[in-house]
Order: sequence, then C-alpha cells, then structure tokens
Amino acid sequence: MPPRVAWRPGSGHFAGGDAFRRLRYEHDRACDSLASIKTPATAQLVFKHDDFAQELLIAPAARSHLARHRQCFRWSKEAGGQLFGVVSDKAVCILEANGPGPRDERTRVSFRSDPVVAQRNIDLRADRGMLYLGEWHTHPEAQPVASAMDIDAFSRLLRQSEVRVSSLLLVIQGTENGPPGITVYSGQAADIKKWALKI
Repeated sequence: MPPRVAWRPGSGHFAGGDAFRRLRYEHDRACDSLASIKTPATAQLVFKHDDFAQELLIAPAARSHLARHRQCFRWSKEAGGQLFGVVSDKAVCILEANGPGPRDERTRVSFRSDPVVAQRNIDLRADRGMLYLGEWHTHPEAQPVASAMDIDAFSRLLRQSEVRVSSLLLVIQGTENGPPGITVYSGQAADIKKWALKI
C-alpha cells in the first residue's frame, strides 16, 4: 500500500510577520475545535480518504451556505461558488463558501462562476489568511454524483489553476438536507478521488 500523503499548502505569501502567525494560529485553533462540536444542528461534516493523512471538515457556516442553495423546486437553477479555509497537519477545514453571484452563468443543470469576481474573492480571502480550497455547486438530485461535465470542468480547473495547496476540492450539494446530500471530490493533476463521509 502506498504511503498516505499530506495535503500541503504552498509557500505563498498571505500576510506579514506576527499578524499572519496570529491569524494562522486562530484559524488552526478554530479548525481543531470543530471536532468538539456535538449538537446535530451545528455539527461540522467530516470526510475521509485512505490516501490522505488529513480529514476534511466542512464547518457549520459553510455547510449552511450550501444548504440554503439546494435546488428544491423544478425551476431552481444550479448555484455555486468558491470554498475557503485552512490546512493543518490534522485536517483540511472548509470555513467559508461564497456565491452564487449576479453575473454567474446558471441553468437548471449547469453553473459557471464569473471568473473576474471569483478571482477577486480569492484575493480578498488570501488577504485574510485563508486558502482557496476549491469549488462547490448544486445538483437537482438528492444524493449528487459528479457528471461527466463536472469531471471535465474540474480537470480543466486543475490543469489551468495556480494554487497554494497541493489539491483542490469539488463539493456538490444535492437536494437532500443533511450529510447524504453532500458529495466531496479532490483532485490533483488528472487524479480525482471521491471522499467518504466519516460516520
């Protein structure tokens, strides 16, 4: 069995000196403390993959943002946006999700972020010490599965992006409310993996 890999942030510069170290420490503490949340309404979701040393945590605020955009009606269009958070030795933590924006391209079965606005949001979060972790969007199905179009778009994103993490995430929110309604993939170059919900 090959050794498990760690999801590593790059050496990109986000903030300076002591301010950066304090912000990073606060984010790491917040990320580690998520594991202590027990109540179902505010619990984070935890995913795992045997090839990765870290777990993936979706914080309550990010989880709630995705759930608000579920396609529960026949006329609901896909929504989506970017994912932001921090990476520690123990976990990759999605702390925030944004989008959709007014200039995004949206249909019942497709979504494309406005690239100018997406980059602006990535830069703003970087100034706050947060990493761009990937993309999310909705599907009009209870328990979503990435479509061929999703995999193609995600593969192009992986090839064309200059990022400060070793892998990017693709999170899909289905119509089902709760953990089974969220599917997570990670990608590195041409290697795309589906993560499992940790029970």
